[in-house]
Amino acid sequence: ENAAMLDTSTENMALDVIKKVGPRGHYLGQKHTREFMHKFDYSELLNIPTKDGAYRDPIEMAIEKTDWILENHKPEPLSEVKQNELKKIIKMAEGELG
Repeated sequence: ENAAMLDTSTENMALDVIKKVGPRGHYLGQKHTREFMHKFDYSELLNIPTKDGAYRDPIEMAIEKTDWILENHKPEPLSEVKQNELKKIIKMAEGELG
């Protein structure tokens, strides 16, 4: 499977930095922020300039992207094993909900 995984390592999550800075602190002064900021992937919806150098409306771009996905994306069906597991989960949930 090609799903991207969220890195929840101690270093990446920076819980020590969050604790140190606190709820009203400033993260840009932290070494961790400076080191990791350049690695962060920004959404393509926020980074597309127009011909005049301005940036397109991200809402408009999100709608276009959603329309493209709905028209063009053809997901692969789940394997039989995964379908059976999903059916078991649904059946258990229906039993719990009554």
